[in-house]
Amino acid sequence: MQVALAAVDWRRFLLYVMLPHAYAAWGIVGINFVQHDGNFVGRALNWVTFNNGLHGIHHMRPGLHWSLLRDEHDSVLHPFIDPNLELHDFSGYLWKAYGWSGERLTYDGKPVVLPEEGPDEDWVRAAAEESAHEGEPALGF
Repeated sequence: MQVALAAVDWRRFLLYVMLPHAYAAWGIVGINFVQHDGNFVGRALNWVTFNNGLHGIHHMRPGLHWSLLRDEHDSVLHPFIDPNLELHDFSGYLWKAYGWSGERLTYDGKPVVLPEEGPDEDWVRAAAEESAHEGEPALGF
């Protein structure tokens, strides 16, 4: 489809297909990285991202329709999480974490310490061993 659209009018293809696609890819990668720092509960961000800032409840109820995430977050997650994990000002957070000081902090105010370079933990093998331990068939590992 993209080849056909580009062949019909490459300028309009760049303007109406490639530019929005590149912007959307940049936006989703950016928001996916940052949203794991907490739950962005501000209404403005969630209005333009279909409640994507309410990320904790998304992980708890991944199949829940986006329009129901706010109520689910408020009733299931909000009463039990640290208030520092509910961030109201997305741009303020970005400025604080990546702009002014450039220091990302954990929810309790400590600097984020990244693990040393190297392979991730072997979560596939761990899941297979746990399944085998519980009497379920192993995953072939």
